[in-house]
Amino acid sequence: MNNPAQHGSLGTVAHLALSLLLLAGCADDASSSTPNFALGDGGSSLDLRTARPLYVESCTDSFVWEVKDDAGWRTVMDAPTAMSELTGYYLDDVFVPPPSNEGCDVIGCQPLLAGRLLPTPQELVVTGYRAPPAGTASAVTVPTIETRPAATPRRLVVTYFDDENCRTQHRETITP
Repeated sequence: MNNPAQHGSLGTVAHLALSLLLLAGCADDASSSTPNFALGDGGSSLDLRTARPLYVESCTDSFVWEVKDDAGWRTVMDAPTAMSELTGYYLDDVFVPPPSNEGCDVIGCQPLLAGRLLPTPQELVVTGYRAPPAGTASAVTVPTIETRPAATPRRLVVTYFDDENCRTQHRETITP
């Protein structure tokens, strides 16, 4: 008897309208529980302002600084390129040898904790290439990289999940 098809097209329209109103009400409730992140300790940590647990994937860039220039927003290069990590590189005139492990190959879902330390908002700039120290089993030349303060304006993009299996992805942008 409550089947809208029995009431003709007017009943179907009324049923759809009621469904949309109910969905809109649910959407309003969901948006009011949107996580609120803030930067703490002068931008070096992330304050989490929500009672519900949130999660991030390991081995991924969950926290990315972006800077604005004439072309728009761009990601700050805050880590050496994959090739540099395989060959070694100079970072602010100190040689960083290639790692002995191959890095992270298993992505897991882990809780996002309040007060999490963030990557420093600095940019790495390749300024040239030079030979690695003698006795180093590395390439003929390796990148020379300098750290520089990230330009402003800048913002932090946080990629997070609201389920412990990291299936429902969200992004929030925080401007210091």
